[in-house]
Amino acid sequence: MNNVIKDKNTFFDNLQLRQAELESAQSHLESLQSQNTELQYQLRELNARYMLLKEDLVEVQREQELQSQGPAPSADEVARLLSATEAKYESRMSALKKNLDQLEAERNLNEAEWSRKLRDKLAEVDELKMAIGSTAGIHQQHEEVVSELKASAAKSEGERRLLQEQVFELHKNNLEVKEIEVCDI
Repeated sequence: MNNVIKDKNTFFDNLQLRQAELESAQSHLESLQSQNTELQYQLRELNARYMLLKEDLVEVQREQELQSQGPAPSADEVARLLSATEAKYESRMSALKKNLDQLEAERNLNEAEWSRKLRDKLAEVDELKMAIGSTAGIHQQHEEVVSELKASAAKSEGERRLLQEQVFELHKNNLEVKEIEVCDI
């Protein structure tokens, strides 16, 4: 029974350790999810900036068209202004696209890592569930063994008492036989 109790305690300790590992994994998963949410927010922010810059470019182009309809500056002046504006906005667009590409790559890496870790943790959870199930089964078996041992001990105690009574009866009969022999002599 002591061995069964020690085994039960060992299984319980292992179960608690696995539960702590599971909680740690869930905490890590939540952290990764919050990082993913932050990256998605940054991506939306960059997309919004990109759209604003695009609108600014369209507005500047309209203004240049309107100015070209008014008193006409020289063609070289207009070309130079247009070229400078386009270069400025193309530079901004290029920087934004570069940032957007970096964020997209970082998000993809984080999603891949998150997916891998999630798969690992789900596999670990499945293992823990199986371990819990087998531990529960072993615990049930141990309980049954303990019950059987208790029943066997009770039965053995009853048999011991019966044998003790029989020994007492035999001893008593032996004494009576000796008394009868002594009386006969």
